[in-house]
Amino acid sequence: PADEEDADGDGQMACAGDCNDSDKMIFAGADESCDGIDSNCNDSLVDGFDNFDNDAQPDCVDVDDDNDGHADGVDCQPLNAAVHPGADEVCDGIDNDCNGQTDDDAGNCTPFYVDADGDGWGTNVSKCLCAPDGTFKATKAGDCKDANAAINPGAAEVCANAADENCNGQLSEGCSEVFVNCGGPSAMDSGQTISCDLGASRLVHKVKVSVGCNDGESGSYTVAFNDGSSTGFSAGCNSTSSFSPRLTKTATLKMNSGGGGDNHISFTCCGSSGWGLWYK
Repeated sequence: PADEEDADGDGQMACAGDCNDSDKMIFAGADESCDGIDSNCNDSLVDGFDNFDNDAQPDCVDVDDDNDGHADGVDCQPLNAAVHPGADEVCDGIDNDCNGQTDDDAGNCTPFYVDADGDGWGTNVSKCLCAPDGTFKATKAGDCKDANAAINPGAAEVCANAADENCNGQLSEGCSEVFVNCGGPSAMDSGQTISCDLGASRLVHKVKVSVGCNDGESGSYTVAFNDGSSTGFSAGCNSTSSFSPRLTKTATLKMNSGGGGDNHISFTCCGSSGWGLWYK
């Protein structure tokens, strides 16, 4: 009898593709619906999974209507339309593009700079992150000495030393010049030296000599510093010669040659005598 071959009366016998002959709504070719049942007896496609790729309306597969279904696990948050493969990653603690990583390559990340000394200023090496980490943790760049927290673009410049505290490429800028009179004999002969002790390490950048003012004589000199460096210059009456700043506590002036027929230079004339150094 028909009811033995087609128990549910849907016109489909079990042997002809009816996978559930006790329910007349289930048979090969039936419309699939969101009910958790394999209504069309295709074994693998349930609840509309066979048509989710181009889905235009919310259904049980593409519930959030982002055109990515969760049948094969591609949509990692099927209830959130902003989360699916191909979505833009943003800093929100969510894996927006379903690649298994959170906040990676986020479009609204912040540049953080390497800050080894923890002074809030980093080098010019940066990484765009959603939050600082143990290495990239400063939001400001330009630290010229990242191993010293006292040196950064926001630090105050310290006078009379050889450090660029504020990283602007200058030394002791804005500091007043100080002149130290080192004295000297009334006359100086070739090969003679005169020492000067500044009392503390200073950033010396100029030398002054008061010589030859009585007869216009001039000489060739060398100033040697306690770090072993030296600078040479020529000078006449009350001449001042500048050189690259040097941090020094002592300096020695040597007359290499000069003078007239008597081969010496007067250091006493016109209210000034000897030699001296300028520092900042």
